[in-house]
Amino acid sequence: MRSISIAACLLGLILAGATTTAAPEQKASGQKATAQAGKVVKTVSTIKEVPFKTEYRFDRTVTAGRHKVGQKGVPGKVQQVIEVTYVNGKETGRKVIHEREVHPPVNEVILMARPANEQSRGSFTRAKTMEVVATAYSPLEPGLDWNTRSGMRARHGIIAVDPKVIPLGTKVYVEGYGFAIAADTGSAIKGNKIDVCIIDLDEMRKWGRRTVKIHILE
Repeated sequence: MRSISIAACLLGLILAGATTTAAPEQKASGQKATAQAGKVVKTVSTIKEVPFKTEYRFDRTVTAGRHKVGQKGVPGKVQQVIEVTYVNGKETGRKVIHEREVHPPVNEVILMARPANEQSRGSFTRAKTMEVVATAYSPLEPGLDWNTRSGMRARHGIIAVDPKVIPLGTKVYVEGYGFAIAADTGSAIKGNKIDVCIIDLDEMRKWGRRTVKIHILE
């Protein structure tokens, strides 16, 4: 009877050891299965809008200081096939795997008055617009002359700017004034301020001080 009891104890220890070593393998297998089940990759198709550019052209039918829309801009469209990855229901990444142009954008065309001085270029595109406070000056005012910071002679179409905001030589379109070149500076012209040149003193006074939108051209 004693030998049978000892044999039974040994058998119990062997069985217990086998159960203990199998448990870690079972746990590792469960973790791997959970990670695979939590990752999902989906393919979706979407339409992306491509913004249009704005082009400015000189036109003889436009009166000085005014502009009009010659052609309305239409955004373009591009179809994209995107691979989206989710982990445990949360999006973790996107990758464009195919792209096709549905139709190209159509540029918006703004017609503006031709300046008094002929330019070598007949059209420009817009980089950005900004609002500024605009005053006016005339080289006929006491204490002023026809010289500008850039060396150009003062005339309609010359504006004074803060070079830190608008670099000298930049071509702009000032709504209510017309095509102009940043060619001068002034001690009071700081930040988002400009001073437009108007030769006639009466017209200069009528301009006064106003907030206008300017189009930076390139």
